[in-house]
Formats: sequence, C-alpha cells, structure tokens
Amino acid sequence: MSRYAALLLLVMPSFLVPPAHAQEGGEGASSSAPNRLALAECVALALAHSPRLEGAAAATAEATAMRLSARGRFGPVVRLDANVLRWDSAFALPINIPDSLTKKVEPFLGKVDIPPIPVRDVTTAQVSATVVQPLTGLWTVYEGHQALSLGEDAARHQQRATRNDVVLAVADAYLQALEAERMIELAGAQVRTIEAHVERARQFLKSDLIARNEVLGAEVRLAEARALLIQAKGGARLARANLAFQMGLPDQEVWPEDLPAPPLAAATSATTEDAPSGEAGNRPELAVASARVNQARQGVRLAASQMAPEVNALFKVEHVEGLHIQPPTSWFVGAQLSWNIWEWGSTFYAIDAARARAQQAEAGETRAREGLRLEMMQAEIEVETTTEQLRVARAAVTQAEQNLEIVEQRFAQQAGTSTDVLDAQALLNAIRVRETSAAYGVLRAQVRWRRARGLDPVAMEGEGGAR
Repeated sequence: MSRYAALLLLVMPSFLVPPAHAQEGGEGASSSAPNRLALAECVALALAHSPRLEGAAAATAEATAMRLSARGRFGPVVRLDANVLRWDSAFALPINIPDSLTKKVEPFLGKVDIPPIPVRDVTTAQVSATVVQPLTGLWTVYEGHQALSLGEDAARHQQRATRNDVVLAVADAYLQALEAERMIELAGAQVRTIEAHVERARQFLKSDLIARNEVLGAEVRLAEARALLIQAKGGARLARANLAFQMGLPDQEVWPEDLPAPPLAAATSATTEDAPSGEAGNRPELAVASARVNQARQGVRLAASQMAPEVNALFKVEHVEGLHIQPPTSWFVGAQLSWNIWEWGSTFYAIDAARARAQQAEAGETRAREGLRLEMMQAEIEVETTTEQLRVARAAVTQAEQNLEIVEQRFAQQAGTSTDVLDAQALLNAIRVRETSAAYGVLRAQVRWRRARGLDPVAMEGEGGAR
C-alpha cells in the first residue's frame, strides 16, 4: 500500500464505507461497475496517457535538441563544394605578335605561327573542401550554449510541475467521483426513508389519524427526493467522465475503487500528527523561475559577446579539371577577420534589452516565491478548516439523528405532524450531505497541502517524498 493510500485511510471517516444496500444494485453499486480502479492505478494511467505530460516531454526534448545543436558550433565547420560545368565552347588566349617583330624574324625562322594558350575546356569540374574554426566566436558559442542549458533545466522542472499538476487533477477528480457515488447513496437512502414514511402516512390516513394534506405533502417530498436522486446519478456519471478525462482517456467513465475507513478520531488527528514534512522551496515551479532568471542573465553575456570581432581560422583544399590557368590541386591556411565596426547601436541596445529581460525574470521569480508561500498558507488553512468542519458536521449528524427519533416518536403518538417528520428527515439528510462534503474536503485539502509543500500530491509506492 502506498503512503498516500495510508493517508487516505487515516482521514477517511467511517460513514464513507458503502452501506449494504449499495451492493444490492443501482447506479452506485460495485456490481454495476466491476472494473474499478484504485487511486494509484488512475495516477499511473494518467502519467502514461496525459496529453499535457506528452506536451511537456516534447518541450523538454526540444530544449535538449537546441542545446545539442549549440554544442556542435564549438567544433570546426567542414564545407564541401563541387560543380561540373558545360560551357558553350572552349576558351584559349590568343598571342598577337606585332608585324614589326614578325618581319624581323621571318628571314631567319620563316613564317611564325604561335597557337593560342588554352585557358578553359568545354567541360570543367571543381571540388573543394573548406574547414572554418571559430576563434573569438567561441565566446559567443559558449554563452549561447550555457543559456540553452539553463533553458533545458527550466523545461525539465516544468515537466515535473506538469506531472504534479496532472496527479493533483486526477486525485481531485477521483475524490469527486467517490463523493458523487456517496451522494447517490444518501439520495437513495432519503428516497427509501420518505417512501416508508409515505406508506405509514397512508395507513394513518385510512385510520383517519391524519389529514389528506399531510399525505399529499409527504408525496411531494418523495417526488423531490426522487428528482434529487436522478440529479445525483447524473452528477456521478459526469464525475466519472471527468476522472477519465483527467487520465487522458476521453469518452469513457472510470469507476473509482471504494476506500475503507477507520473511526473519525483518526481522521481528525491525521492533519496534524501524521502530516508529512516538506518545504515550498522543493516546488518545481520555483526551480523553473530560478532557471529562467539564470538564463536571462546568461543572455546578457551572450549579447555582450556580439560586440567582439569575429576571427576564424581557415583551411581550404581545391582540385580542378578543365582549367589551365591554375594548378590542378592547391590548398591554403589562413585567418579571417570580420567586425561590424558601426551598426548604429544595434548590438549595443540588444545588451540593454537583455538586461531588461533579466530584470523581468527576477521580478517573476520574486512573485513566484511569494505566490508559493501564499499557496502553502492557504493549503494549511484549508486543512485546518475542513477538519473542523468535519468534526462539527459529525456532531451535527448525531444531533439530527436524535432529533428525527424524537419527532418520529411524537408522530407515532399523534403529537406531531407528518410535515415535522419530513422536515427532520430533510435536516438529517442535509447534515449527512454536509458531512460527506466535509470528509472529502479534508481529503482534497490534504492532497493540495502536499502539493503546496513540494511533495508528490499522491506519494506513489517506491518513490521519494519530495520531487
């Protein structure tokens, strides 16, 4: 059994145990929903199918890929260029000898005919490989890589926060579905109670012990109770559909597994004595804000690195075919300088913009920290409030039961009216509804309290408390 399941057992009051009539059939009976799932099973299915988690995982994968892409810029870039060209004709450079020189050499050498110097064939081919290694640019690459690494950290923390949000939503929907089933049981019990009263009132009417209007009033109350039962059944179906939706299983209904319960004394003490420890600083939301601040500060250094000149080391080897004015194979080694010495303040003001973004991130972190403190305070107050409400409601149930017993005795002795009995029954049912809402309110408050303290909303078996 998981630690959270044990926590549920500590805070679950005794009236949450399904009564015997719930097993006889009907909307809330276990026989009509054989495939019930425990809370841990619902959470596991949600973690496997939730679109929100898939989106968060994809965002983390994107951040990782961007960091790896930036890391690749540390090494040299090797570029290969090649071409094959077909010209309209070959090209040769003719050699023109002046006539005066021709006349002088002809008596000795005869007619001189010098062929043109070939420059280019009809078909030429060229292939070259260039290696460019950034030197001063490594500063910019380093700063950019660090910024993307912090962005990756923020994405991972956000994935953890999304996971906890999904678990919290599933746990809340699970408890809502259980509460809705309990409301069906209460509404069904109210219908059966009023039916028994109506039958007894009809018997009294036959004996002329009560007036006709009292029977009619009881029958109206019965119709109202049946309408509430129908409404409760519809609410339960919607709650089960919402549970399936939160698990990433749309167009389905998930039936939650019933939970056993100890006496109420254990429920009222669990919020203080057995509370797990944790701090708001463990919240992944705060880690996200901190990573964003560090990333923004890194962005300032990245923007400043753009002011430096860009110096690259070059190496190139080239081979040509069909060109006769350069060697077939050649290579060179050198350095290349590139520096925008004037750009009208474009890079300078980019640094100011980066500083402003860093200030915004710092303000966001402060707001997130204060917001988490307030959320933790709200969670603690909610636990205390719902626990006190549960204690008061439990005492009120006992009082309402005693009141109903007295009123029924007076009605049996003809000292009270049928309306008095119906009012007492309605009061008891309303108090039981309030008791049920308070009990599940304690459970929901406990889940939110764990979330606010930086713990898993539902502590799964085999996992650590803080994540």
